Amino acid sequence: MKYKNIIFDVDGTLINTTAANLLSLQEILLLEGKSNFTLEDLAHFDGLPGLYVLEQLSVDNIKEKHRQWLELTSHRKYMFEIYYGIHATLKILKTAGANLAIVTSRNMEEITSDPKLDQLSPYFDILVSSDHTTKHKPNPEPLLYALEQGRYNIEDTLYVGDSIYDFQAACAAQLVFAKASWGLKSFDIRVQDYALKEPMSLLNIL
Repeated sequence: MKYKNIIFDVDGTLINTTAANLLSLQEILLLEGKSNFTLEDLAHFDGLPGLYVLEQLSVDNIKEKHRQWLELTSHRKYMFEIYYGIHATLKILKTAGANLAIVTSRNMEEITSDPKLDQLSPYFDILVSSDHTTKHKPNPEPLLYALEQGRYNIEDTLYVGDSIYDFQAACAAQLVFAKASWGLKSFDIRVQDYALKEPMSLLNIL
């Protein structure tokens, strides 16, 4: 196995949460009197830490608005979907002896309250949330923390993510990156990286 350690992002990679997150964010902005943001305008914030997003959007009382955003999203959890092929891919990787980890921009409250992610948690040995580090993607600190926790060698480790921030974090951590193209975000990757059309495609590069 070329990569025996595989780290996954969550949103846009394992679970499709885009619609629920962005609709809830748009609702928060409407409550703030910011009615000029379309879902397309907000799409590039998908998968980033919530407090950072609200700060970038100049929202007042960020911590309270973040709490409200989480609450609104929790009411839309029925919209969350595990991407087709994820369960099967993770099961095959685990059976083959791969070490699986998660590095996500979610905090622990967002993680523990998600029933879809709870279904996937048995596959993973390590989970790094935004609560575990002071810096977040695209900074490499969360990935480096996962490497340390798992005692993973960089050359044996692959990071799978869907966003430009995932890619930038992988580059900064000197990890090979596999782009989860089913997350539908468009950006260029390096020659040494991989573009995966579907989750099962991951099995072809290990």
